[in-house]
Amino acid sequence: MTSAFHIRLAVPADFGAILTIVRVAVEAGDALPWEDGVTEEELSDYWLPNPAVQLETFVAEGDDGLAGVCLLHPAARGRGSHSSHGAFVVVPAARGRGLGKRLCNCIIEEAARRGYTSMRF
Repeated sequence: MTSAFHIRLAVPADFGAILTIVRVAVEAGDALPWEDGVTEEELSDYWLPNPAVQLETFVAEGDDGLAGVCLLHPAARGRGSHSSHGAFVVVPAARGRGLGKRLCNCIIEEAARRGYTSMRF
Protein backbone atom coordinates (compact mmCIF):
# COMPACT_ATOMS: atom_id res chain seq x y z
CA MET A 1 0.00 0.00 0.00
CA THR A 2 1.77 3.14 -1.19
CA SER A 3 -0.49 5.59 0.63
CA ALA A 4 1.65 5.09 3.77
CA PHE A 5 4.50 7.03 2.16
CA HIS A 6 4.77 10.81 2.13
CA ILE A 7 7.10 12.32 -0.49
CA ARG A 8 8.73 15.62 0.42
CA LEU A 9 11.87 17.67 -0.12
CA ALA A 10 14.85 16.39 1.83
CA VAL A 11 16.12 18.35 4.80
CA PRO A 12 19.59 18.17 6.42
CA ALA A 13 18.33 15.74 9.07
CA ASP A 14 17.66 13.25 6.22
CA PHE A 15 21.17 13.32 4.73
CA GLY A 16 22.60 10.40 6.72
CA ALA A 17 19.63 8.17 5.90
CA ILE A 18 19.78 9.17 2.22
CA LEU A 19 23.43 8.17 1.99
CA THR A 20 22.70 4.88 3.78
CA ILE A 21 19.90 4.07 1.31
CA VAL A 22 22.15 4.83 -1.63
CA ARG A 23 25.10 2.92 -0.14
CA VAL A 24 22.93 -0.20 0.29
CA ALA A 25 21.86 0.07 -3.36
CA VAL A 26 25.46 0.52 -4.50
CA GLU A 27 26.58 -2.52 -2.53
CA ALA A 28 23.75 -4.62 -4.00
CA GLY A 29 25.36 -3.93 -7.38
CA ASP A 30 22.20 -4.33 -9.43
CA ALA A 31 20.93 -0.82 -10.08
CA LEU A 32 23.41 2.01 -9.60
CA PRO A 33 26.61 2.56 -11.58
CA TRP A 34 29.05 3.11 -8.71
CA GLU A 35 31.56 0.52 -7.54
CA ASP A 36 31.72 -0.58 -3.89
CA GLY A 37 34.65 1.78 -3.24
CA VAL A 38 32.69 4.95 -4.02
CA THR A 39 33.36 7.62 -1.42
CA GLU A 40 30.83 9.31 0.81
CA GLU A 41 31.83 12.60 -0.83
CA GLU A 42 31.03 11.28 -4.32
CA LEU A 43 27.63 9.99 -3.19
CA SER A 44 26.92 13.25 -1.36
CA ASP A 45 27.77 15.30 -4.44
CA TYR A 46 25.36 13.25 -6.54
CA TRP A 47 22.46 12.67 -4.12
CA LEU A 48 22.30 15.53 -1.62
CA PRO A 49 20.62 18.86 -2.35
CA ASN A 50 22.85 21.59 -3.75
CA PRO A 51 21.25 24.89 -4.82
CA ALA A 52 24.45 25.94 -6.62
CA VAL A 53 23.83 23.26 -9.28
CA GLN A 54 20.02 23.20 -8.94
CA LEU A 55 20.11 19.70 -7.43
CA GLU A 56 16.95 18.89 -5.50
CA THR A 57 16.46 15.74 -3.46
CA PHE A 58 13.12 14.29 -2.41
CA VAL A 59 12.50 11.53 0.11
CA ALA A 60 9.67 9.09 0.69
CA GLU A 61 8.93 8.83 4.37
CA GLY A 62 7.00 5.95 5.89
CA ASP A 63 6.16 4.76 9.38
CA ASP A 64 9.61 3.19 9.72
CA GLY A 65 11.61 6.17 8.40
CA LEU A 66 12.86 6.92 4.92
CA ALA A 67 11.92 4.30 2.35
CA GLY A 68 13.17 5.95 -0.82
CA VAL A 69 14.97 8.89 -2.35
CA CYS A 70 14.91 10.63 -5.72
CA LEU A 71 16.71 13.58 -7.24
CA LEU A 72 16.18 16.16 -9.94
CA HIS A 73 18.64 18.55 -11.59
CA PRO A 74 19.46 20.00 -15.00
CA ALA A 75 20.93 17.33 -17.28
CA ALA A 76 23.35 19.87 -18.75
CA ARG A 77 24.19 23.56 -18.63
CA GLY A 78 23.59 26.24 -21.20
CA ARG A 79 21.57 25.04 -24.18
CA GLY A 80 21.03 21.67 -22.52
CA SER A 81 19.49 23.10 -19.36
CA HIS A 82 15.94 22.54 -20.66
CA SER A 83 16.46 18.81 -20.06
CA SER A 84 16.40 17.39 -16.56
CA HIS A 85 17.99 14.34 -15.00
CA GLY A 86 16.34 12.14 -12.42
CA ALA A 87 17.29 9.10 -10.39
CA PHE A 88 15.64 7.18 -7.59
CA VAL A 89 16.22 4.35 -5.12
CA VAL A 90 13.78 2.41 -2.94
CA VAL A 91 14.89 0.43 0.12
CA PRO A 92 14.53 -3.34 -0.29
CA ALA A 93 11.81 -3.62 2.39
CA ALA A 94 9.58 -1.14 0.54
CA ARG A 95 9.95 -2.60 -2.96
CA GLY A 96 7.01 -4.10 -4.81
CA ARG A 97 4.55 -1.60 -3.37
CA GLY A 98 4.56 1.04 -6.10
CA LEU A 99 6.89 3.46 -4.34
CA GLY A 100 9.42 3.55 -7.19
CA LYS A 101 6.65 4.54 -9.57
CA ARG A 102 5.51 7.27 -7.17
CA LEU A 103 9.06 8.63 -6.87
CA CYS A 104 9.44 8.59 -10.64
CA ASN A 105 6.13 10.41 -11.08
CA CYS A 106 7.16 12.91 -8.41
CA ILE A 107 10.26 14.00 -10.28
CA ILE A 108 8.46 14.05 -13.64
CA GLU A 109 5.83 16.38 -12.14
CA GLU A 110 8.43 18.52 -10.38
CA ALA A 111 10.45 18.79 -13.60
CA ALA A 112 7.38 20.06 -15.46
CA ARG A 113 6.68 22.61 -12.70
CA ARG A 114 10.23 23.90 -13.06
CA GLY A 115 9.94 24.34 -16.80
CA TYR A 116 12.02 21.41 -17.99
CA THR A 117 10.86 20.12 -21.37
CA SER A 118 12.49 16.69 -21.25
CA MET A 119 14.01 14.24 -18.78
CA ARG A 120 16.56 11.48 -18.73
CA PHE A 121 17.17 8.87 -16.07
